[in-house]
Amino acid sequence: MTGRAVAKLGYRPEIDGLRCLAVVPVLLFHAGLPPFSGGYVGVDVFFVISGYLIATILFEDLAAGRFSIARFYERRARRILPALFVVVLVCLPFGWSWMLVREFKELLQSVAATALSVSNVYFWLKSDYFAIEAELLPLLHSWSLGVEEQFYLLFPGLLLLLHGQPGRRQVGVLLAIGGASFAAGLWYISTHPMMVYYLLPFRAWELIAGAACAYLHHRHGRWPNGWLALAGAGLVFYAMLAYDAHTVFPGWAAVPPVLGSALIILYADPGALLGRVLALRPVVFVGLISYSLYLWHQPVLAFARHYLGHEPAAPVLVALLLLCVLLAVLTWHFVEKPFRRRGPLALVPGRKQVFAWSAASIVAVTGIGVAGDLRGGFPERLSDWEMRVYVESGWYSDCMYTRDAPAPAPPDAGCVVNPGQPRKAALFGDSVMSSLAPAFARSLAARGYEVHLLTHSHCTLNLDYHRASQNAQPCPEFARSMLGFIEAERFDLVVTAGHFAALLGGAPGQVVEAAGGAPVIDAGPVLQDLARQLNSLPSEVVLVLPHLTPETGVRVSTLKQLRVTGELRQTAVARADLADAADRVGAVLRDTITQDNIRFLDPTASLCDASHCRFVQQGMPLLSDTLHFTATGADLVATQLETLLATRDRPVPVDFAAPTPVVR
Repeated sequence: MTGRAVAKLGYRPEIDGLRCLAVVPVLLFHAGLPPFSGGYVGVDVFFVISGYLIATILFEDLAAGRFSIARFYERRARRILPALFVVVLVCLPFGWSWMLVREFKELLQSVAATALSVSNVYFWLKSDYFAIEAELLPLLHSWSLGVEEQFYLLFPGLLLLLHGQPGRRQVGVLLAIGGASFAAGLWYISTHPMMVYYLLPFRAWELIAGAACAYLHHRHGRWPNGWLALAGAGLVFYAMLAYDAHTVFPGWAAVPPVLGSALIILYADPGALLGRVLALRPVVFVGLISYSLYLWHQPVLAFARHYLGHEPAAPVLVALLLLCVLLAVLTWHFVEKPFRRRGPLALVPGRKQVFAWSAASIVAVTGIGVAGDLRGGFPERLSDWEMRVYVESGWYSDCMYTRDAPAPAPPDAGCVVNPGQPRKAALFGDSVMSSLAPAFARSLAARGYEVHLLTHSHCTLNLDYHRASQNAQPCPEFARSMLGFIEAERFDLVVTAGHFAALLGGAPGQVVEAAGGAPVIDAGPVLQDLARQLNSLPSEVVLVLPHLTPETGVRVSTLKQLRVTGELRQTAVARADLADAADRVGAVLRDTITQDNIRFLDPTASLCDASHCRFVQQGMPLLSDTLHFTATGADLVATQLETLLATRDRPVPVDFAAPTPVVR
């Protein structure tokens, strides 16, 4: 996305026009506007352009005997860093004002990574490019700059080593590196897709494709061909229109946009149709400001989503993109152009000043990012109300076993509340049960129970099926072990909860068979398996039914409203607007589970009345996200449990000195 078409071959306006073809679909894709569902391939077009322009400059400098590493990096610093650091620094006050603690901490981490040209590595480790959360990352787009800047560090040295070698050897080395890069991407795309997406070793072939075009033009001159250029445009537009977020990319899918870009670069000419279109003054102008336009679009869109708390409407998105154009024009005129000037009257006149300014800026911006990370995102920004919500609206997971932290042989003394009592109760289930466990344990301990917390991520009482996740693979064995423990120890009460809406009401394929991992299309056998295990329990059983859930995380949306506006604008949601999967699955469970020793607890009663659900009560979230209960919410559901048990159970003295889980 950097450099400009200047070499002995002459300035090519169609290359700047190609930048326009690359950047506009990227902007529309990230804004969620039609028609470019595969607009992200515009970044691949930029990679080919960058490889071509940088290689053209290097080939010409080497041929003229004026090649200088210092001169090359001076030009890169003048071109890349000023606009980049302006955008990065502008992000900071908006992040301070509108972002939550974790969000601002991650923004500051990405600031440091961007300054050090390793943001592609950072985002590979931290995020999924196509996840909803990615839309809220203001500097996510800097990953492509990281790829290019790392390429700039290595490619000049490679060409210097190859200089003076026979042309075939030079081409052979470039093709070998490009081929190895492409092959490695194909090898790892199915197992490590984000690694292939973000990292230079798997993207280098795209920049080398541009460099190969430069080599051909440098050695053999240009040979315009309007038909081949149009074919290249067809390949690029095919990818932009036919691909979407579900396309396996890059891999083979990257070939059409890369090949198409190479054909345009090789054969487009202002004398032919495509060349004339790309050389139109408005198209070229968008190409000239494309670097600044690319820099601004992601922060503007991300912070708008942070401020609004939801996806902006189409007219708002169009207005935001027009704002990006305005910011890009101003940045191009007042930042890019002044810093690229040389000479005594220039803003940064000489090479030494450029390097000194660049080093100081990199150190300063990196320092800001590191300091913010060490300060944990500056939680002191929060008001007392925000701080209380932030501290108290997590969910308990201390005694929840996982695939990486498997359960020991029961009993686990650290997860037993009120030990030594004559009656025993087990809290069994997945993370939903874990979030309810402290409140349930206190209630049951007050009734004279020794309470065992038997929770595991993703696990219900099913023995023959589990959720379609690696994290759920241990669940059948975990359930078998705990059921054996409950039976052997003759537990008096089992309270079980789980994400039953996903288990029994999700899309086909979300559950698999425990033996072999075959996806389940019909939830009927899964329900029968669950019913079989519940009906086999000799103790009294309370089955916690699935509860209605909001579309967005309650804790985050509450904190976001407080952060942006200082007040809660909305705390009630119309019940009719919520998905009815929980109600449907709850009704099926009631109809299927018919044993007299099994009673049902519906936590929706603590969240909703007949018309509305209030997931925030008295300023505190009842759910930590969309599913798990906060301590406040769990206390309300625990009151339901007490009422349910009160019909046949009277409290007995309890040793309150016994350890009780505390929500952190």
